[in-house]
Amino acid sequence: MKTLPEHRNQPRRDAFTLVALLLCVIAIIAILVLLFLPAINAAREAARRSTCLSNVRQLGLAVNNFESAKRHFPPSWTEPNDGTGEGWSIHGRLLPFLEEEVLSESIDYRMGYGAAPMLDGRKLSSVRVNPYICPSEQYAHVRISGGVEKHFPLNYGFNLGVWFVWDPATGDGG
Repeated sequence: MKTLPEHRNQPRRDAFTLVALLLCVIAIIAILVLLFLPAINAAREAARRSTCLSNVRQLGLAVNNFESAKRHFPPSWTEPNDGTGEGWSIHGRLLPFLEEEVLSESIDYRMGYGAAPMLDGRKLSSVRVNPYICPSEQYAHVRISGGVEKHFPLNYGFNLGVWFVWDPATGDGG
């Protein structure tokens, strides 16, 4: 009978190989990343919410600074002299108080909103004004109508006064 070499008679020792150890480390790192992702996203959203609140504060300060400078609050809307009915809202009036002097100086408030001049080849209404957009806004892009830039929507509005919306008794809308 043939005898086996000595190393074959020794009991087999099971141990981690370098590859198995590497796979365990990668698995642990992946689990930690998965645990921290929701926390990172929550921190980002908290920062966006903070910026949104800061925008609201800026708008409040802009209204108060307008009042201090002109001795009256800004009109929520003004009728233009050109008869288009496309007047300027309070958003346009507050531009100089939101550090947007370049935009404000290019506006002729006597003319309608649609007659605003072009600024850097873009329609004035399609320019993004950062204090008017919340960072959490998912659709923060210029609205296009008929292949032409129409306007950049806003996230913050102002009260235009008392107005009629809907009468459920008669079905009339305002």
